Amino acid sequence: MICIPIYAFHKTFHYDTSALALVNDTVNSFVYSKVIWLDSYNVDDEDYIGHPELPIFYHSMTIADNIIVDSVHVVLSDGTSDALTYPLRPIQPPVVIGSSIEKHSFAFDDNVYSTNATIPSNNLLNYSVDQAREGKYLSLSITPFRYNPVTNEYTAYSVAEVEVYTHIVERHIRSNAGSNDIGIPYYEYVIVTSPQLQSAFEPFAQWKRAKGYNIGVVSINDILNNPNLANGDEISNINDDAGKLRQYLIHSYDSIQTKYALLAGDSSIIPIRYGYGNCLGTYKYTPSDFYYSELNSNWDENNNGIYGEEADDVDYGAEIYVGRLLCSSTDEVTNWMKKVLQYEINPGNGDYAYLGLALFSQTDELQASHLAESIKRKLEKDSINRINYINCTILNEYPSYNAYSPTFPLGSDIIDSVNNRHYGLLGNFNHGGPLSYGVATKGNAAGGHDVNHCVAAMDYYDSHDEFLYSDMEDTGNGFDNLSNKVYPAIFYSISCTNMPFDMFKMHNGTYNLGRMFTCRSEGGGPAYLGNTREGITTYSTNLFKYFLDSIFINIPNNHLGIAEAKSKFRSHDNYMRHVHNLLGCPEMSLYTRIPNTFENMSVNQIGNHMIVSTGADSIESRICLSGYINNVYKQFVYTNRSNVRFDTIPETYTLVVSMPNYIPYILTNDTCFLQNTSISDNRTYGGCSTFIIGSDISPLQPYGNVTIESGGNVVINVGDKVVIENDFEVKLGGTLEIR
Repeated sequence: MICIPIYAFHKTFHYDTSALALVNDTVNSFVYSKVIWLDSYNVDDEDYIGHPELPIFYHSMTIADNIIVDSVHVVLSDGTSDALTYPLRPIQPPVVIGSSIEKHSFAFDDNVYSTNATIPSNNLLNYSVDQAREGKYLSLSITPFRYNPVTNEYTAYSVAEVEVYTHIVERHIRSNAGSNDIGIPYYEYVIVTSPQLQSAFEPFAQWKRAKGYNIGVVSINDILNNPNLANGDEISNINDDAGKLRQYLIHSYDSIQTKYALLAGDSSIIPIRYGYGNCLGTYKYTPSDFYYSELNSNWDENNNGIYGEEADDVDYGAEIYVGRLLCSSTDEVTNWMKKVLQYEINPGNGDYAYLGLALFSQTDELQASHLAESIKRKLEKDSINRINYINCTILNEYPSYNAYSPTFPLGSDIIDSVNNRHYGLLGNFNHGGPLSYGVATKGNAAGGHDVNHCVAAMDYYDSHDEFLYSDMEDTGNGFDNLSNKVYPAIFYSISCTNMPFDMFKMHNGTYNLGRMFTCRSEGGGPAYLGNTREGITTYSTNLFKYFLDSIFINIPNNHLGIAEAKSKFRSHDNYMRHVHNLLGCPEMSLYTRIPNTFENMSVNQIGNHMIVSTGADSIESRICLSGYINNVYKQFVYTNRSNVRFDTIPETYTLVVSMPNYIPYILTNDTCFLQNTSISDNRTYGGCSTFIIGSDISPLQPYGNVTIESGGNVVINVGDKVVIENDFEVKLGGTLEIR
């Protein structure tokens, strides 16, 4: 008889009962109580529809790879009891966030509400174990709120004691790890695109190298034609183009622990994997880039040719963090790249305040359920310090969520707000599709389906297609009217099908919302996080909350690709894990407040040494000195440090210091650039061997013209030469002197 040793470990979780509030909610003239508890979630399981809506808390913790979890037990303590004035509101069926909705009757389970017993029967609703890049994760769903529907009494507990029972097994290491030379290079950050677009990404790659990443561009043709990848996805036994791309990423991850991947191309360039999921009883094939992010699982475990379905038991921990671009031309790449550099290096041209503001629109039953308000609460307060992060404005449908002829907002109201007031974060809680989302709809919540006012991918009167937007009455409402290029924003959408990879260009020449926002228009922003098929009201909102939790609670996860992956890890709905994806750079961080600058930075060069002191915290700091030594490019990178000494200094170098919610510090000793500025005062520049002036000359600065205004006086002291390229103007009354 073999005896397997059992190990147990203990965790304690605390809940702030002072952050619990009860509000009244009237449905069909009947009043219910609703629990609002900061940082809690609504259950996202259809089996509980009609049951009392209890607040749920999710927790995750890392465990060793060789630990197997046998059972989890939860004991609640330190409870406060009281009686409700009205019964708890029951959980309602989630609704597809499409251009029209199916009217549901109010769900109420008489059997549950007539039971004289405390619910739920278990303190622990469920737990799961998943493998991710950082290791194995144990996730728990706990409700510290107990309720008796007959007596209408409740108890809210402030402490959960968790006991986890495990045993240890032998580690299993993938046999091909470390032996994957297939003739294609591997990178820490890999861009996969067409041969025609490879060179267009070089300025973007320059910036990421300066930040300290080993980044490179790989041709998708080389991957698809590589004989070592001819069998496709060897874990899932799927031999197609998507399988070959995944197998390349598996080799890359096994060889050098590749962290980020940008799949740069629409479906005519980068292959799509369709995951199969249950969207409220309707099974759908959904474009899902998570196939390229999660690299351990067999996506066809049951060998039926249907990929990523629940029966395949896919592990939703990410190994590589993935973003995509729906681009097919160098102009689109350049448009997007300018937004990335503007957002990361110089948002607002120094007017950073807009990054502390968010704008959401909300309508129909999403408005009736206060979904945007639940995100607003999370944006404006954290769970620990109760400090403000992002101040949020919500534009609700007026005069009511179910008005048959609403008058506000117009689609142009949304566009004008972004152009004139500026916001760092945008989002929608509206019905939508590839080409528009409705911000004021004709009785949609009452069973109608026509759109009065919407935000469109391209202006209605530019498209000349009446069928496109039905009864829409707007103009000036398209993403092509966005002029916020100095104030780029991040967009998080829960609407349906805003950025389908396979519907990137429609029959009339109109591009989908995600592509227009990121690549086609000069305004918009560098990232659009949205659905490739239908969103679901409660489930999509929970996913947004998980995304924000990842960013706010764990600073290293503030990179867009990491937060997007972590949100799927916490979701319990297989379909939602497929449908929501990232258009944009997965390494780029979200500014979650008005950023700081490195005001106390000091850089001292003493002989052959350089000492850098950031004058700031070391959390997630990244300090990179890069340049050429004997014609070989070198990077010297330190992370999580406030003070660094470099003992080797390249002859020509760039120093970049970056941290979450800080504007990067950039210093170069060889070539100086004057770009994207208007000068009306006295300035003197020097210390460089070469000085270049122009609008599009360096990825280390945002793109834009250079103008010396009347009264502006510029002196350049240069060691070697000055190059004046394009888009440079000295107005009458201004002077330029080169010495």
